[in-house]
Amino acid sequence: MTGPFSEEPSREDRLDALERRVRRLEEALLDAAPLSAADEPPIGPEPVRPGPASVPPTPVLSAASSSATPDLLPAPREGYGAMAVDVLAQIGWSVLVLAGAFLVRAITSSNGTQVTLAGVALGLLYALAVIVVADRAAVRGNRRTADFLGSTGTFVVNAIVAETTTRFGIFTPVQGVAVLAAATALILGMCRKRDVPAVAWTATLAACGTAAYIALKGQAPAPAGLVLLALATATFWMATEHWSWRALPWTPTVFAAALSLWATSSAIAGPAPDRLVAFALALGMPVLWCGSVLVGALVRRWRIGALAVVQAALAVPLGLGGAIQLVRGGPAAPLLAAAPL
Repeated sequence: MTGPFSEEPSREDRLDALERRVRRLEEALLDAAPLSAADEPPIGPEPVRPGPASVPPTPVLSAASSSATPDLLPAPREGYGAMAVDVLAQIGWSVLVLAGAFLVRAITSSNGTQVTLAGVALGLLYALAVIVVADRAAVRGNRRTADFLGSTGTFVVNAIVAETTTRFGIFTPVQGVAVLAAATALILGMCRKRDVPAVAWTATLAACGTAAYIALKGQAPAPAGLVLLALATATFWMATEHWSWRALPWTPTVFAAALSLWATSSAIAGPAPDRLVAFALALGMPVLWCGSVLVGALVRRWRIGALAVVQAALAVPLGLGGAIQLVRGGPAAPLLAAAPL
């Protein structure tokens, strides 16, 4: 029951009580930070009470809250989940690149058994195009894309060189290692310029494996050893203070020394051309490796490290000793002795 004699307050009474409470709150706020007459919102028919001119608190509070927003809401950082998703995406791109390489091989081959020189050239251009895309990704700062695409393109190049040299006979062993050397030099140049050590490691390890495979299948250890000798020397000069670049020459150093020992042993009783190539490999080890260590220590003030000691220990007995053994025997000794001159 409602009315003037009802115990419960009417709606008008409740509204009046609410207005009085709001008015008391406004008076308390005016005492703390008074509003200007122009900015104070009127409530009800009551006229606006003038107050001293001051800076309204609402814009100040909004500015303070907006300035504190970057501290309260920091930019999201990349976590393990996002990294895993990115790695899976890069693996997917690498699989697509490999599928494209197989497509090029299927288009340019006859029933998968015969490959033409034009098909080999197209495959190499495809792989180099992938490496160029990796280079552009490194320029844009996308290191993970550059690592995956560059490594995939390097694998495709080495696979093409190995298969066309040993299986299809498109290249001779000398031509195969020459193409391998040119492609590896191009890839390493990109890696050093963009500072992409992961792709440099892929190119170095793949070149060592491919050169050793061609040498084993084609019985040509000396040409393959010359390529790895140049690779070990080049990676020695590419080294920086970071371990990923400083450790790069170790693998081609070991492979080149092993191929030099094989080439020297097999060429002692062989024909003169084989002995000449083996002699160049054997003599190149002390000249290039010991010479690089001396130039680096005297000119660039490099500290002689473990790699320099190992290269000198391999170059003197295997390189210089092998060259002496090749000069001593056979009818080609005068020609071999005049080669260093």
